[in-house]
Amino acid sequence: MPRQSLGPRLVRRNGKPSFYVRYIDEETGKPKDLSTGTRNSVEAQEFLEDFMRERLRWSRLLGQFGG
Repeated sequence: MPRQSLGPRLVRRNGKPSFYVRYIDEETGKPKDLSTGTRNSVEAQEFLEDFMRERLRWSRLLGQFGG
């Protein structure tokens, strides 16, 4: 049985100084990593919050138009 998704979260990748947002691509169902562009955890958390807010906004817009 597949594991339940934890939702978008901050991760660090081996050998990379920046934080990344790890999320599941809704089209492919595969995990994706998006660089926050920062090493600072507070800035990375703000990036994650913006990412989640935008994702929610788009899902609401698409829902209004049957997408």
